[in-house]
Amino acid sequence: MKLAKGYVLRNIKGNNYLLPLGQNIALHRRGIQLNETGLFLLKSIQQGYHEKKLLALLIEHYHASFADISALESDINIFLKQMISFNILTSDAPTNITTGVPTNPYNHYFNIGDIIIAYHGPDVLLKPALLDFSCKESFVNQHWTISTSPPLNLPLGELIIKTNEVEIFRSNEEYTITFFPVSQLLRVTVSLDGTHACFYCISSFDDALSEQLFHAFRFVYLITAQMNGCFALHSSSILYKGNAWLFSAASKTGKSTHTNLWNTQFQTPVINGDLNLIRISNNQAIVYGLPWCGTSNIYSTKAYPLGGITFLKQHTTNTIQHLNESEKQLMLLNRLISPTWTEEMLDFNIDFTNQLSTLVPIFHLLCTKDPSAAARMKQQIDNISLN
Repeated sequence: MKLAKGYVLRNIKGNNYLLPLGQNIALHRRGIQLNETGLFLLKSIQQGYHEKKLLALLIEHYHASFADISALESDINIFLKQMISFNILTSDAPTNITTGVPTNPYNHYFNIGDIIIAYHGPDVLLKPALLDFSCKESFVNQHWTISTSPPLNLPLGELIIKTNEVEIFRSNEEYTITFFPVSQLLRVTVSLDGTHACFYCISSFDDALSEQLFHAFRFVYLITAQMNGCFALHSSSILYKGNAWLFSAASKTGKSTHTNLWNTQFQTPVINGDLNLIRISNNQAIVYGLPWCGTSNIYSTKAYPLGGITFLKQHTTNTIQHLNESEKQLMLLNRLISPTWTEEMLDFNIDFTNQLSTLVPIFHLLCTKDPSAAARMKQQIDNISLN
């Protein structure tokens, strides 16, 4: 553990501050005010003391009694937690001069929807689908770090999401995510700006942990994607006449069946079997490939213009139902899986769906599972192309 490059200690009107400079200013890194204990801990770390030695140093410094040890342990945990979350303290591994992030033989960079992710952890934990999105080192939007150290036992903040599968807490500095049932992946923390995520795991690296991390990576990625104008729609997609056409429905109600009908009858390639990422750029909607594709195992690394979106509902006939403008937007909102943990996140989604609903045709198809359903939808799309 050591102080990251690009920070200086200054006393301003009797108060001690650790301030960023140079590249850290460009990266919008934060400074921090240090109280007496924080200043002592920082100087101890600068002198080369390992974090495991800090408690003994504090006990000696304050001539602490046995009754004080618990409070001192808490002070150390809070201090280290804050300093690490602000990227002020780093590991002793060499650091990248541009990003200030530890480098090691396992580093990978991924480009997903023009969002660059830096991964710091063992290769064995990466699924092949994710590796297909590998890219050269570039400006990083989000860092993923694998840690085998136990997470600090600190208050997690306000509980904002609780289901049978996940709990999400929000503090002043980060989100803390726990997935259930808890096994190899113990906890995930994500900075509020989405730029840094730490995945706390047990050190037994196996296929089960790889699968859990792959799911958790999607959770974390979608935070930064949303902040960078990319939104994920639960949908399968095909490539037809150079455009991506998306088909959305509730799970297990026919979206994969419908895209497979297109593929069988009209030889249209399937782009993704479960999830599609959309960004609006220069007044055009673009669909980007994602490694996450449900159980379909069908995904693409390419990007295509978005032709349109069809919401499917099982029926005894094949009928295209008219939607008014508010219905279009509400259907889009209901099928997005981009996070809505806070009012700000919800507003991001509302603004995006408001734009998207005016840019591309959106249909509601009441349909059977027969080939005639795909033929009816193709006729509708072809009519748009003719107009």
